[in-house]
Amino acid sequence: MPASPLSPFERLLVHTKPPFSVHIRLYHPTYSPTFPATHLLSFLPLSSKLSLRHLSPTTKAWIDSANPSVFSNLTIHFPLTIFSPEQLSALHNTSPQCQHLTVTIPQHPSPPKPSDVPPLPPFPRLTHLHLTALDHDPFPNLLSLRLALQSANIPLLTHLTLTNLSIPGILALRWGPFTAFGDAGWTGANIWHRLESLDVRATGWWDEAPQLQEHETQHHSILNADAEASETEPEKARRHKEDWRTGTRVLHDWLHSFAADASLRHFRFEWIGGEGPNPFLLDDIVARDGKKEWFSAPGIRWNGLREVWLGNIVVTVGDVRCLKERMAGLERIVVAPEFLDAGLGGRLLVDGDGRMWVQVDVEGESVGEWVEVWSEPVEAIRRGSYGEGLVGEDRKSMVLPFILDLSPEDGSLV
Repeated sequence: MPASPLSPFERLLVHTKPPFSVHIRLYHPTYSPTFPATHLLSFLPLSSKLSLRHLSPTTKAWIDSANPSVFSNLTIHFPLTIFSPEQLSALHNTSPQCQHLTVTIPQHPSPPKPSDVPPLPPFPRLTHLHLTALDHDPFPNLLSLRLALQSANIPLLTHLTLTNLSIPGILALRWGPFTAFGDAGWTGANIWHRLESLDVRATGWWDEAPQLQEHETQHHSILNADAEASETEPEKARRHKEDWRTGTRVLHDWLHSFAADASLRHFRFEWIGGEGPNPFLLDDIVARDGKKEWFSAPGIRWNGLREVWLGNIVVTVGDVRCLKERMAGLERIVVAPEFLDAGLGGRLLVDGDGRMWVQVDVEGESVGEWVEVWSEPVEAIRRGSYGEGLVGEDRKSMVLPFILDLSPEDGSLV
């Protein structure tokens, strides 16, 4: 059966017939015959682009070759629960165009069997991975995701965002040579060594029961989820102390695995829901509290860091001095204004979500236009409650989000 002839619109897309007179090109040397098609594409909504993909092979190729592609921004759930050839084919056909991938670990998922989870497809253009864990204890699925990422083809990943990261999540993501659940090896670790920007929004592992409301205190230890609810108060206090110590060691060790990479330039760390310790100075905090007998790890020195953002973390003059000593190339320290200690000031900044920040003086000289920033003493700050919530992605991005629906009802996305 002979192929049907191309429509005038399809001929325009494949450039078989110049849409305008050659005199236009002589009049304007930079004119391109593809201009009408690309100009039209800029006005089409996402729904129209997706409909055009199903119209014909010509329109599908035109949409898929667009820059940015309609599949530049994908969202998937992990573990992957797709098994039909049509659904797997759809994922493999769209992944080469993806530049920003959001992976969500659903709440209370059933841990997958390794043989049941299909491997991740190649993501040759992926530069930004955003991982969100909805469950408080996502360990089995995060571990499966880490192993899948280390075996996948993701050569260009430079920006990693981790949202709602807990200590069990960090345990699953540790990839160093002495981890208890399999190290990444020299090939699998490449995905972590190439990072240029790391953005972490973490949940605390400590428990300040006297300051919390009743419903906030009646929960199990995040590191001992099977603890008995009927345990005595001394047992709870002892368990909370162990949680603090274990969490401190785990976080310090995980951060240390990134320190030697000169490619990592930007690090943003924010505690979700309230104030927490400075993750870059955990050893110093333990030493000041006289608890070095259970924490003997040395301070972390960073080879490449240029910019540090600290959310819900008190920063003092001594902290700035210590960070400068450990980060030789440090150029910017950015802190929320309400967490600046007395004596510190800086330049006011506004991020993409409209939040106010302060760029603290690092070199001992004014940074831009110097402004006076009001700050409370550290003790007053620690008595307050600053629920900042989650910080969204940079709103300057013009990439249209696309939710990849691979449900059994619709396996036709190819």
